[in-house]
Amino acid sequence: MKKFFYLILVAVISATSLLLGGGCDGVSRQTERHLTSYEMDLIADLDAHRLYCSQDIKYINNSDNLLTQLSLTLYPNAFRENANQVPYTSSDIKRVFPNGIEYGGIDIRRVTVNDNASEFKISGADDNILLISIGELYPQETVNITIDYAVQLINTTMRCGYNDLSVNLSNFYPIVNVYQDGKGFYEPLYYDIGDPFYSECADYNVSLTIPTGYQAFACGSVESVIKKNQSTIYNFTAHSIRDFSAFITNRHKSLTDNLNGIEITYSYADSTSTELAAQYLQTAKQAIDIFSQKFGSYEYKNYTIIETDFCEGGMEYPTLSVVDVNASIQDKHQIIVHETAHQWWYAMVGSNQIEHAWLDEGLADFSTAMYYKWIAMPQHTTTLIQRAKGSLSLYRRSNDSSLPPLNTPLYEYSDAEKYYYSAYVEGMLLYSFIYDFVGETDFLAALSKYKSDNLFRLATPTDLGNAFDCVAVPGTSSIIAALSDGNAYRQLSLSAFS
Repeated sequence: MKKFFYLILVAVISATSLLLGGGCDGVSRQTERHLTSYEMDLIADLDAHRLYCSQDIKYINNSDNLLTQLSLTLYPNAFRENANQVPYTSSDIKRVFPNGIEYGGIDIRRVTVNDNASEFKISGADDNILLISIGELYPQETVNITIDYAVQLINTTMRCGYNDLSVNLSNFYPIVNVYQDGKGFYEPLYYDIGDPFYSECADYNVSLTIPTGYQAFACGSVESVIKKNQSTIYNFTAHSIRDFSAFITNRHKSLTDNLNGIEITYSYADSTSTELAAQYLQTAKQAIDIFSQKFGSYEYKNYTIIETDFCEGGMEYPTLSVVDVNASIQDKHQIIVHETAHQWWYAMVGSNQIEHAWLDEGLADFSTAMYYKWIAMPQHTTTLIQRAKGSLSLYRRSNDSSLPPLNTPLYEYSDAEKYYYSAYVEGMLLYSFIYDFVGETDFLAALSKYKSDNLFRLATPTDLGNAFDCVAVPGTSSIIAALSDGNAYRQLSLSAFS
């Protein structure tokens, strides 16, 4: 069956190659582009569980269109009482609210545009969008916006809130939505499945004031730490990151190592031994080293991993990853590798995680599996891939139905299990199949091109396919499109190789 299917692929590729005329003009997407910048002054009141913020945005219109409004997403409003779309399911409540459900939100207090008071409106499908009138902003022009606001934090094990180990500040601030030429701003809801995030890279300069006795970890580099009265003020800077997150704690120790000038830190909770933390740090260091060799260099100056009480096992942010403190030793190592892979497939090369979750999640999972082969543990790679095939086969038989197409957006999945088996498991197997088909040398050459062409940009499945057409096997893009679109071709391929 496998041999027969390869013959079909060869025929399809041959026909596609004729249509494509080679499919590669060798032109990189790395044309000069100016980044929006964020400056934030954050003050954390840990007694009241509130965050007071003043945020300056220097927004550059990189589109080809005249803009009169700016659209920003307000993720904290998904936690307000009576929100229509909350980022958890009813079955998640005990897990994400171990001490009982709480409500929060964001209070926008003042907005100025170019130092003048401006009209703004809270809108969107669920009060999740901040619309700001900006006059007329032509292509390549800049507008300066200041937003003063407060965030009410809640007791939760989710991305934003506080728990016994830390205060988690992720997706807490108004972030400018992606402008799509011809379509306007893409305005996401905080869906209860997956990672409902889609944002452009920007530059960040952040001041975070916390009580004395606490320490902070965040995306980017620590430029200064100043102790003043009963407070400690951290200043973080970061260039070309997709979003900004910070974590505040008084129950952590840290270990740091260096790899070719990259400072790598593992911040561990008091329940983790220093011996284990040292092992986790070495896993992070080795993953950065291996993936840099295979996919292209790590483009940031540092990388931090922090343990916390986190409901989802792990989570990636630019230059920073989160690991659930409750995960087993083996799982922590694997979570670290997976989240580190996301530094390539999310942070450096972004994508629409709402519309094409498999693009980064499937590739991060396959990168994790291949990591073990590349550190001379090939049997573990085989185990992970065979386990994925076996679990997918069992899931299909037990549910008596096929999964939706890989390109299914988050808001169309009926449950989290379908999302997992589609984006993670089938996504991983798609990359595994392409790897077997083109061979490791061409596979890595294509991913290196995918990374370099889309560095600090937003990639699409078409960009991935074009990279394979250019440096691997012309016509591979049609295979990727067929596998991800969910037609009979995809079903045949995954059944043939499972």
